[in-house]
Amino acid sequence: MKSALLLFFSFWIMSVSFAQNDKHPEIRISSDNALGSKTLLTEFFGKFYFGKYIDSTTKWDELNFLDTDNHLGFFSNNRIEVRLPSKKKYSFYIAGSHQSLFAIGFSKELFQLVFTGNNSLVGQQVIADPATMDKYNFSTLSGGIVYKINDDMKIHAAVGPVAMYSCAGFDFSGSDFFTSQAADSLALNLNGDYMRAGGPTFVKGVGFSSELGIEGSNGGFEWSVSAANIGRVWLNKNTINSHRDTLMYFTGVEVSDLSNFSAVVDQELENFEQGFSLKGDTANSAISLPLLITGECSKETGKLRTDLNVLYYNLPGFFPYMQLRPSWPISTGFRISLPMKYGGYSSFNAGLGLEFVLADHFSVQLDFPSMLSVLNISRNLSYNVTGKIIYKFTNHASLL
Repeated sequence: MKSALLLFFSFWIMSVSFAQNDKHPEIRISSDNALGSKTLLTEFFGKFYFGKYIDSTTKWDELNFLDTDNHLGFFSNNRIEVRLPSKKKYSFYIAGSHQSLFAIGFSKELFQLVFTGNNSLVGQQVIADPATMDKYNFSTLSGGIVYKINDDMKIHAAVGPVAMYSCAGFDFSGSDFFTSQAADSLALNLNGDYMRAGGPTFVKGVGFSSELGIEGSNGGFEWSVSAANIGRVWLNKNTINSHRDTLMYFTGVEVSDLSNFSAVVDQELENFEQGFSLKGDTANSAISLPLLITGECSKETGKLRTDLNVLYYNLPGFFPYMQLRPSWPISTGFRISLPMKYGGYSSFNAGLGLEFVLADHFSVQLDFPSMLSVLNISRNLSYNVTGKIIYKFTNHASLL
């Protein structure tokens, strides 16, 4: 449903642009997607996510690879923007986005408890720090103004509504657990906060979002910096919002192999709420959107063009996602690139990319900086796909 709405919005914007091509509109569609972890192995995650059996060797191999502080995350940022230039100092633009974010932080000992059982932690009191999760799924639609400061610099700002489809989070980093000597009893001191937008409605909350930015060209460099998701969302009355500071005992049970544990997040949150009696704590809640900061810089030296893209979400464990993209023309209307990335939730990776003219005024760019993971040269989890479609009525038909 959300994808269909975004597709409809894209075609609607294109139809408006074609109708106004005497004003030289410009459409940019971009998509940045990444799944990664610096400390989770690709082999382990693949077996876990697809529900395959995880043998003891794989689990302990993963455990030895972990740090004390571990994070796993995914982000998908999809955006469409249309600008309607003007001969005046200001012009108007419309932008829409759909963003999905998921991040979880966990300690090595918590992983050990879940995947190897409490027998390996007999007699130990373990601090579960970090023990966090953040999940967002929302769309924005905004309209604003581009103001031309001079021939080399512009600023822009926009505001509009936001619809939240899914939102959840917890922080139980202040918790700890202890396994008895007999390994048949587990004491859990649960300390922290939990929140999840509930109810049967498709849209769990509404609010507003704004963005602002600056762009320009200096010394042969083209650059831009922007901040988005500056806003707030009011969630419905079925939102669970709970604080817990409780000592809980589990006796006569043994935590054992959970390798067939479902990877479907919402279903597991349902089970979590029932197990820890959280469902009764419901009320209207207001949250801030995760701040998004992006930056781009491009430089041409002869036939070589180098692009640098930076993306940052204000989420725990998220390091600025940076992608360096040198590219070289192979023929008229076709370039190849060697994208290299670092950050997000994973470490360095590299791969291949291409850029080509699809039709008059249309250029397409696709990058896959994940080759080191695909070829198993890098063991840690890191899969990344980025792309752009540019439709431009200017003196230069494409960016190639």
